[in-house]
Amino acid sequence: MREIKFRAWDKKNKYMDEIDGNNLYIADGKIYAVREGTWAMEGCLLKTDVTEDLELMQYTGLKDKNGKEIYEGDILRVTDEADEVNALNSDTGIGAVEWLNKWGFWNISNIENGLGDILNWGHVEIIGNIFEDGDLIANR
Repeated sequence: MREIKFRAWDKKNKYMDEIDGNNLYIADGKIYAVREGTWAMEGCLLKTDVTEDLELMQYTGLKDKNGKEIYEGDILRVTDEADEVNALNSDTGIGAVEWLNKWGFWNISNIENGLGDILNWGHVEIIGNIFEDGDLIANR
């Protein structure tokens, strides 16, 4: 079974935060995250409104060539077996991980095949994320 995990970009404080899936809940039509180490009055954990304060990103269940977990929003460098980016091959290059509802799979923007297919033949390496390193894909 695939591990369900999330991380979140804190929009206000500008940092990436690990979010345990067990600490997410829905109330009043919003998604909330209970953040460790933050206590509110009467001994209850402080809840953070994910829809306003955090940009939630799901773990794909896949890892890059270095064993790092790949999350939605990660920027990946995809190379061929020779570790050289071939400009004529649309299955190599740099792109961001995204979920495609229409096809039901993880994709890498700017690259034709889905993430699962690419991991079978190519070398995939996380080089950043869209919030901290968006300039890596901004001009593509």
